[in-house]
Amino acid sequence: MMTVSDFFEVVERILKALFSWPAVVVISVFLLRQAILKIVDRLVSGESGKAKLGFVEIELGKLAKDGREAVDNLNEVSMVLAKSRLLELEITRDNFSTVFTVEQERELNELISKLREAIEGCR
Repeated sequence: MMTVSDFFEVVERILKALFSWPAVVVISVFLLRQAILKIVDRLVSGESGKAKLGFVEIELGKLAKDGREAVDNLNEVSMVLAKSRLLELEITRDNFSTVFTVEQERELNELISKLREAIEGCR
């Protein structure tokens, strides 16, 4: 059976754990999560959002815009590569299908179909 002193010892341990700095940080972030998300969103979406840490200053809005542009450029390059690969596969099938086994021709047609569907899905 738990004595009063045992109870107070348990309470003391719980309070020490709750008020340790890692627990305070976790609880604070949890309680302030909506405000933190709004601040981060304003910094990233705004053109003038800047963050400064010591001598390093970062324009978060510009960084996010540049990141989006880089991703868009990579997507465009990927689309060009996919279309050129589709053309290569179709030329290969049309010109060399007589030397393929039935299984190879089936696999090639399946790859062409999947690639065409993927390209159409990205438009």
